Amino acid sequence: MSTQIDRAGYASSDDAVRALIDAMYDDTQQFLASSGIDSFVLWRGSDIPKELLEGVSHDQVVESMLNAASSWSLNPNVASSFTSFSSAGGRQVVFEASIPRERIISTARTGFGCLNEWEFVVVGGDIGDLVTVSWLDNAQSSGLKLSPKTKGDF
Repeated sequence: MSTQIDRAGYASSDDAVRALIDAMYDDTQQFLASSGIDSFVLWRGSDIPKELLEGVSHDQVVESMLNAASSWSLNPNVASSFTSFSSAGGRQVVFEASIPRERIISTARTGFGCLNEWEFVVVGGDIGDLVTVSWLDNAQSSGLKLSPKTKGDF
């Protein structure tokens, strides 16, 4: 049995998607603001071709350009688990960033996201020099810890 969606008022599916994302973003921002939260320290694990990391050292702050929306985790161990699918010649890295509240589209409690991954969906684009790169082998031994700014039920 399929569910019928009332598309009245939407000129296209793009309009419906935009309305959904806008509502989710607005609800998320209201929830975070009412909780007094200005930013989160979040992590993202990835496999990066080694040639793209030439000249980049462990724990170096780098400028970053994100996809339109990207998933980050409140838990560095969860983020590092996403590096286990390393491609040939890639380097497993964990990115750490202090993400301002205004860049959070949703949390697993307010919209898109997986609760068991402590997932946050972040608005992409140029986020400047907010990101620190850590090699996985060093990240596991450097004792990454959650920031006190991230306390709460999200």
